[in-house]
Amino acid sequence: MSREGSKGGKTGERQLPQAERAALRKARKAAPKAAKANRTEVGRKPCEHCSAPEREELIRCRSALWPGWRLVYCACWRAASGGVADGDADHPEYAYGGL
Repeated sequence: MSREGSKGGKTGERQLPQAERAALRKARKAAPKAAKANRTEVGRKPCEHCSAPEREELIRCRSALWPGWRLVYCACWRAASGGVADGDADHPEYAYGGL
């Protein structure tokens, strides 16, 4: 039985000179790193109230300023909650839903 199928075809690399094997190994490791570097938009969304550019940290909340639950940026959150995590007397319709 051939070992080539069990290791994903790396057996053929063993026949190459050391410098070529090193270059292939380096290229194989560089591909996932390059893909990860291109994923800057993962976990970033725009504010659903003011459409501010993509932010990493948004707050899920409900308010009288908009219908239903929205992911909002800090400035919009302050307007909805009065700057207090549980809201205040001036913002009775406010409800916090998480980060």
